[in-house]
This record gives sequence, structure tokens and C-alpha cells, in this order.
Amino acid sequence: MGHILFYRNLHTIKQNRPLHLPNRAGTTDGMVACFTPPSGKEIRSPFPAEIFMPERTLFMSGEISDEIAKVAIKSLLRLQKEDPVSPIFLWINSEGGDVEAGSKIKEAIEKLTPTVSTVAIGQASSMAAFLASSCSGPRLASESTTLMFHGARYMEDIRGPIGETLAIGLELSESTKNQLFAPLARRSGQTVEQLTGLFAEKDQYFDASSAVKHNFLDKVVTPAQGTEKHTAGTKASYKITIEGELQKTQINRIITQIIAGLLLKPQKDISLIFNRTWGGELTDGLALFDLIRLVNSLPACGRILTIAKGSSLNGVSVLIFAAGAERKIGSKTKLVTDPIETLIPAYTPGPAYPLLMAEARVQQVTLIQRFSQCSNQSPEALSFLAQRQLRLSAKKALQSGFADQIV
Repeated sequence: MGHILFYRNLHTIKQNRPLHLPNRAGTTDGMVACFTPPSGKEIRSPFPAEIFMPERTLFMSGEISDEIAKVAIKSLLRLQKEDPVSPIFLWINSEGGDVEAGSKIKEAIEKLTPTVSTVAIGQASSMAAFLASSCSGPRLASESTTLMFHGARYMEDIRGPIGETLAIGLELSESTKNQLFAPLARRSGQTVEQLTGLFAEKDQYFDASSAVKHNFLDKVVTPAQGTEKHTAGTKASYKITIEGELQKTQINRIITQIIAGLLLKPQKDISLIFNRTWGGELTDGLALFDLIRLVNSLPACGRILTIAKGSSLNGVSVLIFAAGAERKIGSKTKLVTDPIETLIPAYTPGPAYPLLMAEARVQQVTLIQRFSQCSNQSPEALSFLAQRQLRLSAKKALQSGFADQIV
């Protein structure tokens, strides 16, 4: 049974106590987090003002459903009522979802008096991609983010006589153009016909840089280079333990906890403790990876430290661990990643295979670059990751620059 998770403010995030709202569909999990400071307390955000304001930021993740739309719209209207001028920031890490629910969010954003800036982190696919790229304010994304567009797909069959179903299908198609493609056309400088033609044949994937080139985004948010990071105290402000498989909802909750911890105690470190963690969804793992690297480049806040325990750390968890500012690994702990693979659906038309393989190679190159950024290994030295397993003992991890200390 799925649930919608709703965090009202920084205290509920820090204590990891969201409200569980019933999901009538019962199959998915989604989340909306509001970073509202405690009453009477002024919060100074360590994040750049172009991507975050504590009292003006929402984080929407998971599948977009009617329940998610209701909570998101209610939160947006509340922010407008509190301040009809200052911009609102909508962080998105979502695989998409219901077109009608997403369209309600988009229509609400268009009617707001404050501008709404979007920050895509991890992934913005399907309906989420249209939200991330069609908003009224600046459209940003973290460096490992992927946008995926396609034409609207309706989950329910249209039943009835042939002529009637054809008319309904044409009406839905035209309605979809007006709802989704017209705003994107205005922001991207392309025509609706160009966009519908581009997305008609198959799913179209764009990394953050290529999305900027196509005018689907305005800027890629990258870690600050050359900044002098302060050294915080020996004790972390609090610890977040990660065990088992990294599920989508778990990663998004960790993201909210990190942000809340930095806002409430900006000068304190946060420790992520990995205990026999065997990875999870790549795009969600990259969202957490990007956040860690961004935070660890900011001079005005604490660091995110990582600790690996147990017999092994597997999959994308290895990459997240390696992004830490100070990386400690147990003497018996191994770092293990499987070869970078791609899945091609059985129903894929033959002509689409070369395009899918090209996309897979781009993803492989991106991941190898990320591993290289967190080690002393060059991308060329790590090119084997595309074909075979990486398996490092604690000692080898230290020598390769994936860890800083054996404990």
C-alpha cells in the first residue's frame, strides 16, 4: 500500500516524522516537503539564493498523483498568500505520473503572482519534465540530472464505437498539445509541431547540459570550484543510517533530512552511515550524489561525511559514499559495483536500437566521469566499469582514492 508523505516544516523533517496521507491508488509513494522555519526563528540558508530560500522552497518527489497535486497546489497557494512577490522554488525528483494531476500543478503555477523557479535533481521524466521546463521562472538542474520527454500516454483504454473512440482520441491529443507543449514551446523558442514531432517516436532523454542547449533548461547547477571549506567540529550534528536497498522514497527523505539539518545547524557536519547497503535506482542515487557534492563545495555550511560499514557496499551506494567530504571505511568492508548496463524493452522497434544504445553509452560515460571525480583515477582508467565489476577491499579503496581512512 503506497502513501503520500508530507513534511510541514524543518522540525518534522529533522525528526523524520512526515504526515502519511492516504494514496487512493495504493500503488505508489510520493512526497512533498516544505522547508518552513520554526516560528520566530530566522534561518540563514547556506545554499545559493538562485536555487533555494528556506521559507519559499518545496521539494516534490515520486510519482505525480492527484494527492500529490492537491498537496503541492495547497502549499503553493499558501506561499503566495504569505508573500505575493518573492519567488518560489520547486525542487523536483520525479519519474512523472498522471497527466491531469501534473497539468493541475502547472495551471496553478501559471496563475500565481510570484515567479516559480524549478530545480530538477536526479530525474524529471514525463509529466515532471514538462513541469521542470515550462515554469515561469529560471529553470535549473543539478549536473547529473536527466530529463525525459514523450507524448502523453493515457493509462485507461478508450472504449466505444470506432468513430466515437477516434473522436475522443483526437480531442485528447489536441488537449494535450495545449496543456503541455504550448508552454514548453514558449519557453524553448520552438513550435508545438517541432516538439510533438521530436517526442512522438520514442522517449527522448537529455542530460542537464544538452537540455540547456535545447532551451529546456536555463542553467546547470555545479559544485563551486576553488572554495575554501571550513573544518567543522569532531562531532557531527546528527547521523543518518542507511541500510539495505536504497529505495526511491528513502533517498528523497534523506535529501530532505540533509537540507533540514543544514538549515537548523548550518555549521555542523552530517554523517551518512552505510551499513550493508546494496544500491538502488541510479537516477535517485545521482540526486543524492549531486546534493552531497554541492553541499561539500559550499563555504558557509558543514560537511557531509560518509562511513561504510558491514561486509560490502554495492551499486550506486558506492558512488554516494565516495562523494563524502571525509570517507571512512571499515577494514572488512568491500566496495562493489556491477557493470554499467542498459535495458532495452522487448517491444522496441528495430530502428530505435541504435538510438537507445547511443543513449546508454552517454550514460556510461557520465557515470565513469562521476566515479573519476570522487577518486584519484582517470576516466580512462575506470573505463572498464562499462564491461566488468569493480570490487575493492578497504585497502584498495584507500589507494584508489575512493576512501580517506580505514577504521
